[in-house]
Amino acid sequence: SETDATANGVDLSADTVFPFNSDITGFTRTQWDIGAFAYQDLTIGPSTFNELGAGTIESPYQIFNKAQIKSIGTDTINGCNASSLNACGLNFEIYADLDLDSEAYTPIGTLTNPFTGSLDGNGNEISELLINNVGIDYQGLFAATTGADIKDLKVSGNVTGNSYTGILVGFAQGGIFSNIEVDGTASCTTSGGSVGGMIGRAAGADID
Repeated sequence: SETDATANGVDLSADTVFPFNSDITGFTRTQWDIGAFAYQDLTIGPSTFNELGAGTIESPYQIFNKAQIKSIGTDTINGCNASSLNACGLNFEIYADLDLDSEAYTPIGTLTNPFTGSLDGNGNEISELLINNVGIDYQGLFAATTGADIKDLKVSGNVTGNSYTGILVGFAQGGIFSNIEVDGTASCTTSGGSVGGMIGRAAGADID
């Protein structure tokens, strides 16, 4: 038998992110049966960071796979490193462990255009991060951040750069970093350069 989507106290059809009023064919309906639902494996589905969610605090972009996390730095139109800088100040949430498979990775942000948004790892791990940019400053999952809020995340891998090199962030100006775990190596090719396991150099950052 069918069940009214609004029968149990919450009108799911009013949800701004996942409106519960249309089926997979796009047909608008208020009645549902079990045959109306379909399963989608999001760990192999979306390919860009901005396909799920809105990037706001209330509705962060939802990251399920490596293609999405990589696109934050490589998307030439909407990414953090693009001329529009659209992604630099947005909010993200990770919903699954992400294995980067030691593939080419572009650090998110730059010193002049740092990441200023938030990333909630939800206790998940980004593994097999490999960056080998010998002689280049500001290397890490994030090249540079300013006032960013990054939490509940593990990152493992190996990062090589020049100065300001860390597994999570090359250079962090302010911001909050809580419940972060890193595993691997960070190395620089300049004697006396700023390098750290989690953050290459942190200035005024709150690390918990």
